[in-house]
Amino acid sequence: MDRRPQLLSLILRYGLPLVVAIFYITAAQGISYTPPDAYASLLDAKELASGSAAGLPDQSISAPLWTLFIVLGRALSLDPLMTAKILSLVFSCFALLAVFLLAVELTSDRILALLVTLAAALNPWLLQTGPSGTPVAIEIALTLAALFFVERGDLALGVLMSGLATLITWQAVGVLGFVAAAVWWRSGGTTHSLQKVFGLLSIYTAVIVPWCVFAAIHGLTIIPSLPHSTEMIRALPVFLLLGVAAAGGALLGIRAVPDAPGRGLPGPGYRIVLWAWAGWMIVSGLLWGGSFWIVAAPACVLLGYEGLFHFLAVRVGDQRIYLVVTAVTAGIILVQQLAFVSAIKPAMEEAIRREEGTLMAVSWLKGRLSDSTRVQAEDPYRVSYFLDRPVAAWSPDDTLSADVVVAARDTLSGYVEVHRPVASAVSPAGSAGGVAVFHRR
Repeated sequence: MDRRPQLLSLILRYGLPLVVAIFYITAAQGISYTPPDAYASLLDAKELASGSAAGLPDQSISAPLWTLFIVLGRALSLDPLMTAKILSLVFSCFALLAVFLLAVELTSDRILALLVTLAAALNPWLLQTGPSGTPVAIEIALTLAALFFVERGDLALGVLMSGLATLITWQAVGVLGFVAAAVWWRSGGTTHSLQKVFGLLSIYTAVIVPWCVFAAIHGLTIIPSLPHSTEMIRALPVFLLLGVAAAGGALLGIRAVPDAPGRGLPGPGYRIVLWAWAGWMIVSGLLWGGSFWIVAAPACVLLGYEGLFHFLAVRVGDQRIYLVVTAVTAGIILVQQLAFVSAIKPAMEEAIRREEGTLMAVSWLKGRLSDSTRVQAEDPYRVSYFLDRPVAAWSPDDTLSADVVVAARDTLSGYVEVHRPVASAVSPAGSAGGVAVFHRR
């Protein structure tokens, strides 16, 4: 009796939950990792929950929709940090679901979609982002959902998701722009296409107007922005390698399409929107920070797999497609895990050690500062959140002007070290993350 159909049925039935479970269990191991970006949102939520925006840096909220989720958690008496981390993991799982659905839409093949989702689930930057408590995961989930609905022709839902994504960062308006351009181009600039574009614009406007009104009333910066990620930059060469591989796969698919006789090939849909979005996120990463490369990664991988699949369908045939694609997936996972172990994981561990030192320094400072004492820190959001007072940012290129500085430095010119936290089990060698408290001489 041939058991292959039964095995295939089991894979199709339980494959996606298994892939999501693998991601969740792997990512949850880094739950103690909390980058400074997470505390920026926590600080925003604390100020908004108190009914005041006076403590917000530059009167701005980095990701309003994400901040709203944290505020709702505070209203339910939930721990804000754990709320952010759990939501980040949950939205990462939704992002994987969106990857699977979009892959099915692009290729009409659920096995290939599972392989794409597996590669995305073990992406080192998603494993880093998942437990971080930052708004990057929700941005990935919302934009992929928008691209999924656009690809299947549900433009209204796609633009709705784009509007929600814009409440995380303004660059998500790109989805609306690309959809409007595609509608106009496909319809030849007719009156009907213009009416359709205005209809989509009205949906988008209805989503973002409430935030714009709220921000204007409270004197906040209206334009949302995504906090910048720095740890993933250490693995930039690997990202470039994967980007080149994705582009190569996509180009193979383009070359194969004219000769292809049928199944699952790109039709007259809105595929150009996916291409444009991936390019826009890569450019955004160059201009505004590496967080956008994390957002771009799933779209790049999807395009690469789609192109490779269509190329193999024409050049190799059905019998060997899955063998080749599985081998490619194994190679991608291997490269990604090497990047995670060699670059991302050490950066996360260093961040955990530094956070421990910062929190110990903050604990020591509490009760020792007067209301007039000015404080600067290399990690201002974290220090401000736990000290419950304004803290100015400082970097080695900045001029020191505060009375007290919290920094991971051995010495500071013009300042004397007054406290250096003792190492613990988390950081057994030296001080805790190298963080110390300095006071002006």
